[in-house]
Order: sequence, then structure tokens, then C-alpha cells
Amino acid sequence: MSEYKQLLLMVPGVKKQEDKTDFYRSLSARGIYQTLNVANKIKEDSYDDPEFIFAATALYMRQTAEIIRQTFPSAVLVFRDNLYAAHEKNLLHFIMHLDDIFGCLLLLTEQQPIQELTIRLTGYTSELMPSGCLCIRWPAHQSWKNINKVPGQLVQTWLP
Repeated sequence: MSEYKQLLLMVPGVKKQEDKTDFYRSLSARGIYQTLNVANKIKEDSYDDPEFIFAATALYMRQTAEIIRQTFPSAVLVFRDNLYAAHEKNLLHFIMHLDDIFGCLLLLTEQQPIQELTIRLTGYTSELMPSGCLCIRWPAHQSWKNINKVPGQLVQTWLP
């Protein structure tokens, strides 16, 4: 068992400027490249590999999650409709209902909710660009249901 419980928060990659609604846009070539780049950085620097990758069902988020999973093939990929356009409070509620047997999770969501969630969980702000990821860490005994009661440590940021 790991010494830490880790939450990786990642912004999806850059979308193509297609004539489609946001939900159906795919990743651009730049988005694919940057996501691969960040996934490799996470692999090199992270204390633990993510056990689960959670993402919304929007096309660009699914594609980002699938690229990340190529780097972490043992991670379980879970797509949830309620993660699309979720607010910080919705994301916190989602995280707090996760099973405590999992120690390292990656959650793909939009930039604004990540900034708000990072402030709430650590007291610090961190701006991420598309394909950017950050890691918040707690002691392993910390329960997901109580992560908002004990400040986490913002330990790493990966940028493309």
C-alpha cells in the first residue's frame, strides 16, 4: 500500500475548431501531442500510477482519457455523463463518494472547476492550460469522503 492518497486533476487537450457543438469536438493534433507529452511526464515523476481515470463522455475528453490510458494500461477507464460541465461542488461530491481502497485517481475536467477545486482542497491556486495536470496528495489513511476537511498538498504540476 502506498504512503499517499493522490488525486490527479487534468484539463483535456486542445479541441479542433470544428463546426460542431463543444461536446462532439475531437482533439486537435496539438491536443494529442500535448496530452502524450504530459502523460509521459506524469509517468516519470508521479509517486504512483493512477488506478482509475475518470472522464466525461464528451468526445475530446474521451480521447484525452484514452491517450492517458495508453501510458497507464492498468488504469481502469470510467466515463461518466455527470462529469461534463460539472462545477467544483459536483466534482467534490463525486470524489467524496469514491471507494477508499483506491489510492491514486486521475480526473479529467475543465480548467475552471480544477482551479476552484484546487483552492478548496489545498488553499492554493494553480492555473493549467489544455493537457495540463496537477497532483494533490494526502496521507494514505485519509478517506476520500473527508478530503475537504484536511488540506491536501499540491505536490506537482505538469504542463505540455
